[in-house]
Amino acid sequence: MKNIRIDSRRLDYKTLNERIRAAVTAGRGECASKIVLDGVNGQRFIAAGIESPVRIEINGIPGNDLGAFMNGPEILVRANAQDAVGNTMSGGFIAVDGHVSDAAGYSMRGGSIIIRDNAGYRTGIHMKEYRESVPTVIIGSFARDFLGEYMAGGRIIVFGIGAKKACGNYPGTGMHGGEIYLPSDKLPPRMPEGLKISPAGADVVENAAATFARALGIPRKELPSTKKISFCVIRPASCRPYGSIYAY
Repeated sequence: MKNIRIDSRRLDYKTLNERIRAAVTAGRGECASKIVLDGVNGQRFIAAGIESPVRIEINGIPGNDLGAFMNGPEILVRANAQDAVGNTMSGGFIAVDGHVSDAAGYSMRGGSIIIRDNAGYRTGIHMKEYRESVPTVIIGSFARDFLGEYMAGGRIIVFGIGAKKACGNYPGTGMHGGEIYLPSDKLPPRMPEGLKISPAGADVVENAAATFARALGIPRKELPSTKKISFCVIRPASCRPYGSIYAY
């Protein structure tokens, strides 16, 4: 096992991903346990489909579908990230020390995504869970409209740090499973029908804050505490909240 550093500045996305895959699939004693990518600038599909428990540190801004379909890697992005971070990921860990664009966690089935600042539209769309595989998205500041759209499972926690509202309008639209945790005093003005909002227990929020702090090297005391701030949890009112509008 060894550490590998790749200068990505002159590499297109295909060449960069070929080098990453070669590093994690090399023979015994030669495969990488840690890969550092320097100069990343929009290359897409980084770590897509990788199942090895490799740590990947990205210096720069990765393109769309970072960690798509992955099941095992631990990724740290020391900047922002673009669309569809963790698309359909089954396991592993992605931490973004900045903002992400739209549809992070799209169809996510397991693992965790940590976003230090803001997330774009439709974060967590189509998230799902199965038995012990419960995907989690934790957002430090704000998520735009349609957070958790069509969620079937998993958890989304938004702390709302430095934001007037924790998310944009219509969180949980079409939601029929899973949970969304928001500060009780930072709910958006427009909420969709078919949801149930109730006070949240402390355990999920406190565990999320500890994970967030550990992943990004932030002192725990700088994050919200349920001892000072109340959180609510949004769930679907039923497993088929829109059944009445269908013909069967």
